[in-house]
Amino acid sequence: MAGDDTGTAGRKGAAAQHTRSRSSSCVERRRPPSRAPSSWAASARQPSSRHGRPAHCLPWCPGGPGIGDGLQPRALHKPPHPRPLQCVRSSLHHTYLQLLHPNPIHPQIQFLLPSSLHSRVCPTTHDRDPREPPTHPDSTPPAANNFPPPRTPTSPKTPDPPAHHHGSPTHPSPPPTPPQHPPLRPPTAIVFCPRPWQTRPLSTRSPYNEPEPAIGLFLSKNGWCVPPSPAASTAPKLTRPPEIIREKVQDGVTGDYKDLAYTQCKIVGNGSFGVVFQTKLSPSGEDAAIKRVLQDKRFKNRELQIMRIVRHPNIVELKAFFYNNGDRPQKDEVYLNLVLEYVPETVYRASRYFNKMKTVMPILETKLYTYQLFRSLAYIHSQGICHRDIKPQNLLLDPSTGILKLCDFGSAKILVENEPNVSYICSRYYRAPELIFGATNYTTKIDVWSTGCVMAELMLGQPLFPGESGIDQLVEIIKVLGTPTRDQIRTMNPNYMEHKFPQIKPHPFNKVFRKADPSAIDLISKLLEYTPTQRLSAIDAMVQPFFDELRDPQTRLPDSRHPNGATRDLPELFNFTHHELSIAPQLNQQLVPQHIRPRLQQQGLDFESPSFKPLTKDQMMARLD
Repeated sequence: MAGDDTGTAGRKGAAAQHTRSRSSSCVERRRPPSRAPSSWAASARQPSSRHGRPAHCLPWCPGGPGIGDGLQPRALHKPPHPRPLQCVRSSLHHTYLQLLHPNPIHPQIQFLLPSSLHSRVCPTTHDRDPREPPTHPDSTPPAANNFPPPRTPTSPKTPDPPAHHHGSPTHPSPPPTPPQHPPLRPPTAIVFCPRPWQTRPLSTRSPYNEPEPAIGLFLSKNGWCVPPSPAASTAPKLTRPPEIIREKVQDGVTGDYKDLAYTQCKIVGNGSFGVVFQTKLSPSGEDAAIKRVLQDKRFKNRELQIMRIVRHPNIVELKAFFYNNGDRPQKDEVYLNLVLEYVPETVYRASRYFNKMKTVMPILETKLYTYQLFRSLAYIHSQGICHRDIKPQNLLLDPSTGILKLCDFGSAKILVENEPNVSYICSRYYRAPELIFGATNYTTKIDVWSTGCVMAELMLGQPLFPGESGIDQLVEIIKVLGTPTRDQIRTMNPNYMEHKFPQIKPHPFNKVFRKADPSAIDLISKLLEYTPTQRLSAIDAMVQPFFDELRDPQTRLPDSRHPNGATRDLPELFNFTHHELSIAPQLNQQLVPQHIRPRLQQQGLDFESPSFKPLTKDQMMARLD
């Protein structure tokens, strides 16, 4: 393209007549032919008075490096306020009408139009929930040759010219042939479709009917997102069987070495910790999840140590673990791989399903999930383990059985009395107030606060304390609980002296949770207490009247996602172990329903018998090697 300067200048000037960026959109629009090229070129080098944007923010600008190449692509700038899709559609329609205008177009303009009408990626800005890991794909526009070939418009047949008799009548001279130019096609835009399942019927493979929230690219016609055609998805594809990977692994409990074969299927999660992908164990075909994290050679992995200790029906199971060099052995990096049981859903996605249905989660399901969460916390708290990252995304859910499993012990720690801990821990919406005040000698009660926030979110359909920053999180808490007193601040952090807050009266919980069960409001009020020592423990919360419905043997779990679906039995909630019955022996009468006690007696767990000896606190405490 670096030909003679005359041709280049002509193309630049002609392109300047018909090219302009429209506000903050990525769709190109044509100027009227009456605008002089020189005036446009002059204005392009100055900040636009109409849009208030400098020239380098325009999608296509002349000048700069490689000025002899005509129009130069510049980096796309994400607009601060993205234009609605309807505006993009109008821009495309207007551009299409101008391209079809009957006025003659200079051949050099037609030569430049196909390259200047390349489809652009127009990212739309969505407020990302701080609870969700960012999952944005590469926003680089695909090459133009990846698009379907343009449909060549058929021109009407030109009638034969009349014969001229002043020459030879049998050999008339041919008429002058007009120059043929490449056919024009209407522009096609590509837009990000952050919720592609909204453009097609909900899937029926999962009771939640919600696929993975992956962001995909879809071709758009006139600015509207459309999914790929069914014919393209049903076309036969030649795929080779997945590669079977074989590793020498250690058992998750005993540490004994054994052989493990698996196939790496797809990535289901990633973040600063590493990556999680779903696999199938070979040859059994059992689903599993492998969490791969970079191992620091200077420290032992605390998550692995804790996962090898805990064994509970409501905690995700560690099947095995192994070390490898990952995909880049030349980097001398060692990765720890945790082979975990695979659970398909999360409580967060279940809550989002009801949000999409413009309703909230049924109260029985809220009781079911909250009770199982308290049970898992009562178990790990009795061992001195604090999870420190309780949130809906870390609560795995099996929709076919209703069983909840706590996962992600990457932030967990065995708390030792008088040993300082970091205060910047736990996700913001579920962070206890003592952490916001900078306490370092906190207890397992921070998990109880987080569980109260999760329970409130399931009842409301949205977070109870949606703070945008650390200090704003405290403001959101004060809006509901009121200003903490000096004594409450002292119990949260004795070293915090700046306690000058405006006096805000607490907002009654019965006004926050309208039409809620009084027992639910009573439980939340006992969980969301400023003073950590006044909060209920996890085992105390399990015996609250709010969960009495779960202890009723006649309770059935309806299928809330399918109105005509059959009800089913509750999952196993009271298969307590000797360890669990030793946490608070004085509460066993309230904890174990009457119809469950004969079953426990058959297992040798007759807690009503004088021969029952609960474990001591020292026996229950977890110890790391």
